Amino acid sequence: MRRLVIVAVLLVLLPPIAVAQRDPSIQLYADGLHPSIEGAYLASLVVYGRLLGKATKGLPAPLRLRSGATISVSVANAAMLQAAADSALATMP
Repeated sequence: MRRLVIVAVLLVLLPPIAVAQRDPSIQLYADGLHPSIEGAYLASLVVYGRLLGKATKGLPAPLRLRSGATISVSVANAAMLQAAADSALATMP
């Protein structure tokens, strides 16, 4: 259980820290509580990388939702968020 708590804390804290170090202009929260598109994209990258044990570099920037709608971040932001996610994932136990 203790290991699970540590991993959960790292999943929440490390990726935003990595983003802030790379590009503090990217807003991960829309209103201080709810994620922006970039914040949701970063969270999905971390979950993807952790569950599948794969690097996130090169994943698509536009995502098609089940509803058929598409959300996207810029290619430059996607690359930076992928690097931040991979960096955070590499430091997790």
